[in-house]
Amino acid sequence: MDKPIVFIHGTNAGPWTLANFADFFAGKGFACHCPAYRHHDPSPSPEDAALIQGLSIADYVEDIASFVGTLNAQPILVGHSLGGIIAQKLASRGPASAIVLLNGSVNWGVLPTTDYERELAKMFISTGAFWEETLLPDFATMARFGLNKLDV
Repeated sequence: MDKPIVFIHGTNAGPWTLANFADFFAGKGFACHCPAYRHHDPSPSPEDAALIQGLSIADYVEDIASFVGTLNAQPILVGHSLGGIIAQKLASRGPASAIVLLNGSVNWGVLPTTDYERELAKMFISTGAFWEETLLPDFATMARFGLNKLDV
């Protein structure tokens, strides 16, 4: 089977977060790809913080769109967290045969629905002008708020 699947990772992560999915579907005959956003391979580091600052979701959409443009067929886009928003934005342009969203980030204007989401919002607000800098959480923070409560 030559049907490509493009796995799109979330914030503060890298292609490694979707490697198990890619391995599984590759075993089923799909051509699997896990591209990284700029400065996210393998994951953003403190050294990358200055390079990431000022980048937007639109930049990451372009990163994945450029990769998808190299494929011979329209892929299935699988997006985790922020990758879900990127998959939706890219699919709206047409270069996808289907999209799958895994724990997709919420869009602007959607209020938090769980205690964890409210706690995360309070944490961001308490950091000050978090939108002016690059936040690089540790694994424990990501496990609690972004990786569906994986054991640390």
